[in-house]
Amino acid sequence: TIGGLMRIQGKLNMSVFIEAIKMVVQMSDSLRMRIVEMDEVPYQYPHPYIDEYVEYVDLSWGGEECLQEWQREIMHSAIMLIDSPLCRFYVYKLNESENGFLLKTHHIIADGWSTAIIEKQIISIYESTLKGEAKKSDVIYSYIEYLTRESQYLNSKWAEKDRKFWNDRFQFLPDTMTPAKIKSTGGKREKHILSSSIYNKIKIFLKESGISLPVFFMAANLLYIYIARSIEDIIIGIPIHNRSGFRDKNTIGMYTSTMPFRFRINRNSTLDDFLADVRSELIKYLRHQKYPYDLLVREIELRKKGFD
Repeated sequence: TIGGLMRIQGKLNMSVFIEAIKMVVQMSDSLRMRIVEMDEVPYQYPHPYIDEYVEYVDLSWGGEECLQEWQREIMHSAIMLIDSPLCRFYVYKLNESENGFLLKTHHIIADGWSTAIIEKQIISIYESTLKGEAKKSDVIYSYIEYLTRESQYLNSKWAEKDRKFWNDRFQFLPDTMTPAKIKSTGGKREKHILSSSIYNKIKIFLKESGISLPVFFMAANLLYIYIARSIEDIIIGIPIHNRSGFRDKNTIGMYTSTMPFRFRINRNSTLDDFLADVRSELIKYLRHQKYPYDLLVREIELRKKGFD
């Protein structure tokens, strides 16, 4: 489940706001996507729009504590996956000066980037309607067009080049990798807040060394694994947004993927050389990020080698 709460301060024309949400759902084939099973094979398709995606809730009787509890209850409830709506909008009223909505979608149809697009489109249509302008003035790109382009890519010479790149790097796995069965898909997140002094030191270091924050944290992660586990040939899975152009960066849908990154620590490198090598390798890998991770897993036969 992915989504979040958008709080709106000030008066809100509730009927116009709800219609703006409905219009975004109507125009977005991704938000109307559903999953069906045929002969035990899952298929996805855009369901025709029906008026069941938006629910209004009056929370003015309970205040802030009621809002937080209501949000937790909604986000912790399961979404039915098979032949059921995979997104819901819960519009709420907290008091006369605060309203908003809670967005809840299954991660199979939308990623974190999409939530920002959804919010932007809803507000844009709402404001345009209040001004008497055309409601469909903003473009909502089709996710199905993206899927079509992905199919075309898989049959292209570029996909073949990407496939060769990945297979060359993972044909042989490090000896330090040991097969392990996944007992649970559950996860947890830990948050550590850096002090202002450390944060400022990192900013100065990044500026002086000419590297980006993602490269810095990747390098720190690699060094930690090397020191803690004495591993030199390291493979790390990196979440990537996988949106390469203006159209993709403005399309609601599930783009996020995983990119494996393999790096061999050279114990004789200086810090500057190490950071430069991490940056250089990351750039090489990112050039080939479009290739589907599941195809790579299948082609190098990870499961036959004992990996989930």
